[in-house]
Amino acid sequence: MAPPSGGEGGDVRAVTIPQLMSGHGFGEIDLLKIDIERSEIALFSGGCGEWLPRVRNILIELHDGECREAFFRALAGCRYRLEEGKAVTACRDIRREEGSPPGRA
Repeated sequence: MAPPSGGEGGDVRAVTIPQLMSGHGFGEIDLLKIDIERSEIALFSGGCGEWLPRVRNILIELHDGECREAFFRALAGCRYRLEEGKAVTACRDIRREEGSPPGRA
């Protein structure tokens, strides 16, 4: 997390995607919207194998090439429909290809 700016401060409770899913009884996520200001790198560089195979559609703001690389590396072994707009990338109908590992560990 980035430190507060502009004189703003405060605590923010953060939860992981697996915590969110288990805490609310979600077996799958139909649509996951992600805008986490370069934290995509940490999210998709490891540990997403537990939840990524259970997401069907992702809308994401990829803030630079490094974020983009981490995101698409995590989706390796998946089939999906890619739609790219000016600010948002959409991966729809995400399905793991037969024989591929379930997300990046």
